Amino acid sequence: MRISTQQQFLSSIDNMQRSQSNIADLQEQISTGKRLRNPSDDPVGAAQLVKLERELSQYNKYDDNINVTKRRLEQEDSILDSINIATDRMRELTISAGSDTINDADRATIAQELDQLVEYVAGLMNTQDAQGEYLFAGNKGGEAPYVKQGMVAMNTLAMMAKG
Repeated sequence: MRISTQQQFLSSIDNMQRSQSNIADLQEQISTGKRLRNPSDDPVGAAQLVKLERELSQYNKYDDNINVTKRRLEQEDSILDSINIATDRMRELTISAGSDTINDADRATIAQELDQLVEYVAGLMNTQDAQGEYLFAGNKGGEAPYVKQGMVAMNTLAMMAKG
C-alpha cells in the first residue's frame, strides 16, 4: 500500500484542524471559566453539576428561611420586651390606684393611662410582619390573634373604688 503525497498533506491538514478546534475549545473554556459548555462534553460531569446546583439552591432556601426566622424572632423579642414594660407599668398603676391617699380624680387619670396601655399592648400583640401576617397568630397568620374586650381598666378601677 502506497501513501501518496496528497494523503500525507490531507492527513496533516486534518490534524492541524483538529488541533485548532481543540485549542479553540480550551480557549473558550478559559474565557468562560466553565469546563462544561454542553452536557455532551461530559455527561457524567453535567449530571453531577445539575445535582450540585439543585443542592446549592436548596441550601440557599434554607439560609433564606433561617434569616427570615431570625429577623422574626428578633422582632417578637422586641415586642415582648415592650409588652413586659407596659404590663409592669400597669401593675404599678393598679397598686397605686388601690392606695387610700389618692382621690377619684387621680383614679380617673390612672384609668385613662391604663386604657391607653391596654390599647398599646393590644396593638403590640396584633403586630404584623413584613408579609402582613400576625406575629402571634400561630398557624392562622391572617387573623388578628387578640381582640380587646370592653373597658378593662375602667371596670377594674370601678371595682377597686367600691371595694
